[in-house]
Amino acid sequence: QRGWIIAVDDYGCLVPGCHLVSPAGEPRQEMPVVLLYPNPVRDALNVYYRGKAGESKSSFFQIVDATGRVLKSWHSGSDDETMVVFADFLPTGSYFLQCMSEDGRLLHTVPFVKMK
Repeated sequence: QRGWIIAVDDYGCLVPGCHLVSPAGEPRQEMPVVLLYPNPVRDALNVYYRGKAGESKSSFFQIVDATGRVLKSWHSGSDDETMVVFADFLPTGSYFLQCMSEDGRLLHTVPFVKMK
């Protein structure tokens, strides 16, 4: 059998600080929130996403290199989730995670580093 051990913080967050993003009763923020952990990354990148107020639930993500070449892309079906992206296919270097709306507008960019 196979199993996974997932380390979370005291609040149950896979990405540290995600509990600070959506306290109960607080209105939705104007800009989307994208948090990455760990940065720099070796094997797996944890991506926490909370959508912007008024946006649709589905968002599009892509990892691009410094030249703008898209190396990986995927859709998110929720406006509040943590995704695990395996980064073992990336060579050592600097990259950007881009969060885009369904209509192709760039909503947020987060730089990260891939280590050996």
